[in-house]
Amino acid sequence: MTKPRTPLPRTLLWSLAGSLALAPASFAQTVWTVDDDGGAAFTSIQAAVDAASDGDVIVVSDGSYAEFTLDGKGLAVLADEAAAVVVQGTPGAVTTLVRNVPAGQRALLRGLTFAPSAQLFGRVLSIESCAGTVWIEDVAYVMPSTFPLFYFLAQEEATWVGDSAAVVFVGSTLPGADGATPGQGNERGSVALRSENSAVFVHGCDLRTGASLVETGTGRTGVFADGGLLVLRDSLVQGGTGGPEGLFGSSLPGDGGPGLTVEGGATVWSIGTTLQGGEGGFQFVAPPAEMGPPSVVLNGALEERNADPALLMTTSVVRDDVAEEDAVLDLQTEPGSAAVLAARLFDSAPLFVPGLPGFLGVGPAPILLPAGLTDATGALSVSIGIPTLPPGLATWSATVQMGVATPAGRLELSNPSIFTVIDAP
Repeated sequence: MTKPRTPLPRTLLWSLAGSLALAPASFAQTVWTVDDDGGAAFTSIQAAVDAASDGDVIVVSDGSYAEFTLDGKGLAVLADEAAAVVVQGTPGAVTTLVRNVPAGQRALLRGLTFAPSAQLFGRVLSIESCAGTVWIEDVAYVMPSTFPLFYFLAQEEATWVGDSAAVVFVGSTLPGADGATPGQGNERGSVALRSENSAVFVHGCDLRTGASLVETGTGRTGVFADGGLLVLRDSLVQGGTGGPEGLFGSSLPGDGGPGLTVEGGATVWSIGTTLQGGEGGFQFVAPPAEMGPPSVVLNGALEERNADPALLMTTSVVRDDVAEEDAVLDLQTEPGSAAVLAARLFDSAPLFVPGLPGFLGVGPAPILLPAGLTDATGALSVSIGIPTLPPGLATWSATVQMGVATPAGRLELSNPSIFTVIDAP
């Protein structure tokens, strides 16, 4: 049985579309298609990135693709609807890299699965020197198995962000790799996320560090913040498991690593997030090692807040081939809660409001759309009609975030999500 949906006022939607017509020219660019089987404009993501200009959208079909570099441009690289897009690391290659995104531009990676080779040395994803916004949504890392032990992925960190103005991770699973085969250079496992001198916002993500394989080795930290601002919302951050005991008790097992390390004067907000140390290493006969601490603050500040999570699921790519299609937003929270949808054009850096923890705004002027009341089960399904886009506007993007006032007067804020509309040619 289909759930009833509450339509949002069409006049407000047209107001949104009309506002988009006045948006920067970066919204009115080209949609490129990629398919490794042929039949599209390109067979590799890199070729599409090289051909694209600021504001372009690259839609990728099912398939396996090599890592790529996005340098000096604001582009969107999206998995097509229901497509399984795997970025398969090439043995010996280093990483997928996003760098030098200009101020006022936005780079978006959405719906991609990164599956590095067991012989891939280095990070899975690096983001560096971006004055514009980088948005990573619905992305997953699938690390190679550590068994058998001929495993050469030697990482210090799986994801690295450096000297960047605004980087957002939403709804993603970004683990660090387990330690490499002993003797290969990094047996301790890799940090899930390391941020240096950047503003990083993490919403609804799983960040677990890999296990240490070296005897007696202490597990690595889950997330390392060195300078800048880090906001963790509705996420799991877990340190790495310590190294195993030596054969027949010849050495003691290693302690687990901390969930979070704060250094370099960084400010970290942990909102509704689980910070958890790693477990002690495996032991045969020796006493068990200690579990790591949830967090370690060496030089910086950690603010921890509770939060009531609200669940928002949204369609990310809408193909408007004929006239109109609907996108559906599903919310699950307390029965009888009043919901409001906040939509913003994606034309400026995220705005974090410490007085309203968890609220991540994009752009200075949100459009607020009353969405109605949740039903007796706490559910609400909202249908958004997508009007035909104005002439010359091929694509546009906005963030959506749901605000909920519960009957008890508590405020819930969903994780934000990118909403991208494409008028296919």
